[in-house]
Amino acid sequence: QLQRQLAQLESSKRMETGGSLEQEMDSLRLVLNMKKEENEQNQRTEQMTTVMKNEQLVQVLDEYDSVQQQLEIEVSAHLASQEELERSQMAKENFLMENEKRWKDLANEKESGMILDVVHKEKALAY
Repeated sequence: QLQRQLAQLESSKRMETGGSLEQEMDSLRLVLNMKKEENEQNQRTEQMTTVMKNEQLVQVLDEYDSVQQQLEIEVSAHLASQEELERSQMAKENFLMENEKRWKDLANEKESGMILDVVHKEKALAY
């Protein structure tokens, strides 16, 4: 493309001075073609930039979806662990309440037995 433009410039230089209008037109055509090519190149560059940005956006969205799925898995696992912890705490509290009741019953039996022993000893002393 540049070689063609150089050839046009050289041919315009070779023209006679009387053809200065023709030379001017050739120069303007050359400048116009150069501007046209520059604009086309800029458009291609912008299109490539847009394509690259779109590809990056697709990658970011795919990554976001992947992170979202992982987050959902993590939240689900956390909720399951939380429920298991609550069940364990309830079982522990029930166990402690049952044992507390048993200890109270045993303490009452022991106390009752001691009272009966005292009563029997007093009866024995009374006779």
